[in-house]
Amino acid sequence: MSDQFEITVVADSIEWNSDIAARLEDLSTSTGLVRSIRRLRELIEDSDVVHCHDSLKMMSVTALSSKPWVVTSHGIAPFWLRKNFIEMTKGVVTNLCYPILYRRASRLVAISPYIQSWLHRYTRRDPVLIANGAEVASDATKRHAPSTPTLLYVGEISRRKGLQDLARAVRLMPSNVTMDIVGVGDVARFFRLDETQSATVNFHGFVSDAELRTLYEGATCVFSASLWEGYGLPVMEGFARGTPALVRRTTNLTNLVIDSDAGKFFETIYEIPSRLDEIIEDWERLSVNAQTFARAHTWENAFAQYRELLLGLI
Repeated sequence: MSDQFEITVVADSIEWNSDIAARLEDLSTSTGLVRSIRRLRELIEDSDVVHCHDSLKMMSVTALSSKPWVVTSHGIAPFWLRKNFIEMTKGVVTNLCYPILYRRASRLVAISPYIQSWLHRYTRRDPVLIANGAEVASDATKRHAPSTPTLLYVGEISRRKGLQDLARAVRLMPSNVTMDIVGVGDVARFFRLDETQSATVNFHGFVSDAELRTLYEGATCVFSASLWEGYGLPVMEGFARGTPALVRRTTNLTNLVIDSDAGKFFETIYEIPSRLDEIIEDWERLSVNAQTFARAHTWENAFAQYRELLLGLI
């Protein structure tokens, strides 16, 4: 959107690509909370319109300004999925403050149909749906099923993402199956690394974009046992590479698979081997459906909608 907007990205910390046509304002360089808030206020006053993601500090300061502002909501994961008492306490504060802040925004945006429905109940507002997208390869072609069944998990290594069930699923798989796990976290909490598994498990940790694309393109399906997802971006990224999905039937993962007809659900881990067999049997049709769905839900489409929304507020 840099052809129509002069963009400043404000964050407490961020991994930044110098090729991005925007200015980065890293608030971590402003010593102390008071100074960072003062700097944030200055930036807001110099702007025509403000866009916030779910951030208590960013939304609170913006709400006290006179500027038009948009908040994009990613939803709030249930308390019981948070990793410790401190995070649960933050969840209580979030649930007390967010409905008020969401209602004060000039426009409220949902990243998925699931979040849109949740926001309507949570705020009694009608949010705008601008769904997340995918970067679709310009050279994308029809793919053929991988010769070896391979499941790919991409995401953080945490309880909320269902890593316990991911580990249990490995024990149910036949010996010819491979599972690739990409993500940052303590894998040993969920997998006994010295335990002999029937399936082959590869832990990749953090990988580059190029390595991740290769893993997507070599997978039979993207696999998620996540217990809560506001969107499910790895599933959509897999779709963009023609890779079907095998996911737990929950939250927006349900919408992605139903709307795309590019994957299968499971209710319990004991269904996973049979669902994988169904994907393998119908792989080429599911792969075509995945690419078709991704081409209709690109980041370009999403940000064309944001462009219209922001220009309308200005």
